[in-house]
Amino acid sequence: METKISKVKSLDKAGPPYARFKGAGETAQAYNMEMEDGTKALFDGEADAQPTVVGALHAYHIVKSKAGTEWIKFDAVPAAQAPEPKKVATVLDVPKVPDTTVPPSMRSVPAQHASPAAPVAKTEPVSEKPKAPAVPDSQPRKGVIKSIVTNPADDFKGTDGKALHKYVLTMEDGVTGNMWIEDGIVAPKQGDTINYTLDPLTSKGTPYKDGSKRIDLVPENSNVSKETAITRIACGNTAVAIMALIPAVAEMPNLEMVMEMHTKIAAQLEKRVLGTND
Repeated sequence: METKISKVKSLDKAGPPYARFKGAGETAQAYNMEMEDGTKALFDGEADAQPTVVGALHAYHIVKSKAGTEWIKFDAVPAAQAPEPKKVATVLDVPKVPDTTVPPSMRSVPAQHASPAAPVAKTEPVSEKPKAPAVPDSQPRKGVIKSIVTNPADDFKGTDGKALHKYVLTMEDGVTGNMWIEDGIVAPKQGDTINYTLDPLTSKGTPYKDGSKRIDLVPENSNVSKETAITRIACGNTAVAIMALIPAVAEMPNLEMVMEMHTKIAAQLEKRVLGTND
């Protein structure tokens, strides 16, 4: 008995149902079956169910009845020749489509485990600090000397014959200016804190040719400019001259009364000079 393996090429009913045994019901059905390898024979099947389908692969052999009729009998298909069962697609077999809603840097992490994006901190608009009003040149200010440089070539003699040394100062707040110091007086040094005013005019009342300003030292904690101090000195001298013409001054019993009168006269003169007298 030779076993063959082939696919079913055609399958048709061969006549009406019949009984396989005497007294049995007509539940059997003969089929004309042709295999793709060219074998043609009958197949004994059931009337209520088709035994196979066209294209199915089967192992079979041929048997002959006493009347010489050839019948196809199916055998088990050897494992090496059996067709691979159709693979049923599962969730795991579905091609993975990249999730475009996940940033590229996070696509290697499963979406369900991806860390939530960190909340973006709300930035408040930075308000610019109001700039401090510019300090008038004549108003005393305090600052720290960042650098101080002198050049002997800039030295010259004043009207009194004394040598004046020029120093170029740069303050930590960016202010720059020139300081003239008489010979024999110790100049300030880097890191010193000084109280000073600025003057853009020379002693002749003209601007410096290089556009620089002169730095004048003023007493510590002074709140008046150099010009105001000079005006007050002049007013004080004038007050002394006026008091010399008043006979009653010589009869004042103490110095406090003299100083009080001097202060009042000098203050009145200052108001008149500065134009603040009512």
